[in-house]
Amino acid sequence: MTRPAASKPAGPGLRRPGWPPVLRKRMDAWSAQARAQWSQLAARERRLVGFCGVLVVVVGGWVLAIEPALKRIDHWETELPRLRSQSSALDAVLDEAALPMTPAAPAPGELPARLARSLEAAAPGAYTLLADEEAAADAPAWRVRFDDAEAGAVMAWLFQAPAELGLAVSGVSLTQSAELLPPDTDIDVRALAGRVRGDVRLALPASLPSKDSP
Repeated sequence: MTRPAASKPAGPGLRRPGWPPVLRKRMDAWSAQARAQWSQLAARERRLVGFCGVLVVVVGGWVLAIEPALKRIDHWETELPRLRSQSSALDAVLDEAALPMTPAAPAPGELPARLARSLEAAAPGAYTLLADEEAAADAPAWRVRFDDAEAGAVMAWLFQAPAELGLAVSGVSLTQSAELLPPDTDIDVRALAGRVRGDVRLALPASLPSKDSP
């Protein structure tokens, strides 16, 4: 019975096939030099070198991974209570903003311009004012789309501007901007803290459906 021929170990020319020959020769030379120097060390020196290597790995792991994670934890322990407070205030405003307001309204022709001026003062560059396409032709209504606007400014505007213009808030759909980011985003959520996105619908009180309407 014949035995299968033993496989030959890979020779020096078969090691690291993807590396250029020049780099392979240098790596072989460095490896041989390191082995020679290691063999010349006494047992105590080898233990000392091994301890230094472990120490470098531990310190590198602390600096690169553990310390930044601890700093992020400390930051969010301070930031989260403030975000919760803003969220509670925003929820309260959203609940109250849906209540109809019935002050004396200015001339209908002046409403779009005055509404735009109030928005520009409250959230410059962070809003879009559109005519509500779902409204009837004889019942004008508007939709304000906020895009990463400051929550405090939006809340102040909701409390004051519609009432001054004689408009009623017919719908509110606002969400904190940070909650709309995907989990794998590269955007720093801290930059969106206290900002909201969404729509606010406004209409003249006379154009809103009554509670008795079907």
